[in-house]
Amino acid sequence: NIDPQFQRLMTPVHMAPIDPASTDLDEIDTAFCGLARAIGVDISGVRNEDTYLRLSYACLDVYGRVFRFLVDLLSTLPDGRTEVTLDDLVDRYAFRTGCMPGQIVFLRDDYRECTAGLLMAEP
Repeated sequence: NIDPQFQRLMTPVHMAPIDPASTDLDEIDTAFCGLARAIGVDISGVRNEDTYLRLSYACLDVYGRVFRFLVDLLSTLPDGRTEVTLDDLVDRYAFRTGCMPGQIVFLRDDYRECTAGLLMAEP
């Protein structure tokens, strides 16, 4: 159903799973910073390794899911908001998964005991 000329220009891309022990978290940070800067939102309150580890785990260490979540998070901020908080991450994750607070990876100390990433809705 795609124009053949356009289809020939596309190249499939496969990215390995996120490896938190490598520089992959830096890639998440770069993407998040770029997205936030583009819309003028401050992410300094959630810009840390712990958040990125939890985000990666919640998204099953899949880049596409992480980026989709970040875009969804930023695109659903109320008009006029200039800052992303932990509550924003929690609310968006709860919305996407249907999880109760006790199962939200951004809130639990033992977040690796959650398997809620499997519940992350696909669009």
